[in-house]
Amino acid sequence: MASYVPCPDVHLFVRLNLTNILFRPLTSFETNVSITWSVLFGFILLTSCLILGLILLKSSLRTYSNAILASLCLANILYSFIYILPVKIVSIRNSLTSWINIYCQLGHSIFQFCFICCINFHICLMALEKLLAITRPTWHLRMSTMKIVSIIIMIVVIWVLPFFFGFFPLIIGWWRVCPNYCVLTTVLSNRRQSLVAWHIFLSFLTFLLPTSISVILYSRIVCVTRNNANKITENKNSETSGNPITKVVVAVSVIIGVYLLLQTPYNIFQIIYVTNPALIPRSTRPFIREWLVYAASWNCVTSPVIFAYYDQTLRQELINIITCRCYRSKSPSSAHAPTSNAVMMRSF
Repeated sequence: MASYVPCPDVHLFVRLNLTNILFRPLTSFETNVSITWSVLFGFILLTSCLILGLILLKSSLRTYSNAILASLCLANILYSFIYILPVKIVSIRNSLTSWINIYCQLGHSIFQFCFICCINFHICLMALEKLLAITRPTWHLRMSTMKIVSIIIMIVVIWVLPFFFGFFPLIIGWWRVCPNYCVLTTVLSNRRQSLVAWHIFLSFLTFLLPTSISVILYSRIVCVTRNNANKITENKNSETSGNPITKVVVAVSVIIGVYLLLQTPYNIFQIIYVTNPALIPRSTRPFIREWLVYAASWNCVTSPVIFAYYDQTLRQELINIITCRCYRSKSPSSAHAPTSNAVMMRSF
């Protein structure tokens, strides 16, 4: 049987009259952190609830792409209530109640990874959906039970997979819950090696893998759009050929650029921290990590807003809500099958 690092016991501290260590007041830094995370919490709820509500209420918005976007908004909302609110705003800490201590451990160690990974996987799935919309426009717009089932299965997978890997150390016994203190205990044998390997794997699964897939898919989208534009403009004026490809390049640059800008610094810091912590001054580690996590979490606001902006119908609905106008969607009838460029222009 594996031996673990001994678990602290909050009741022992209480008996020794050391409650000032356990239940100390918030520092000024922790108060500032709570305030700034409250701002992010409000923005996430505002954007994600608005977009999710529109998709659910408007039948014209119930497309494959918006189904993934709705799932992304739901992930953002749950991330706000399950992680940001209790861990960052309320600052849940040690308690005499066991379930609060267990939630505190899971919140700091597992929930953040699970939801960030889930959100990034949604971005990959959005890229795959847009690639299919451009390469196979007729098939993409045709409703079928098989496609609906496929989308549902992919959404379920990108929800289940992050939570499976998030709880994996608990499942195999690397970590163990301490019911009387807000800390996860780890096995003593090969403790350092297993923690380093695990955190590197988390960075790969949370950031490097979804980033690589998204970059490959969006690069493919740009190439396909360029080829389609060149074919269309062979018999047209060259001045009109740059518009579709320019719009797609700008859209892809915004989607990938904002994602990398927010996510990259934290993941680089995390890898440095677990492999060679001496490179980061001990006194500044908590501050740097806190603000990099905060910056990375703004992806929960920017991603749904960017995807909604580049969906013409959804963008129009949002504009009309903001400007308090009633909007009746008009779908122009056409006897011709949609081309890849037509679908592309609606997607970006």
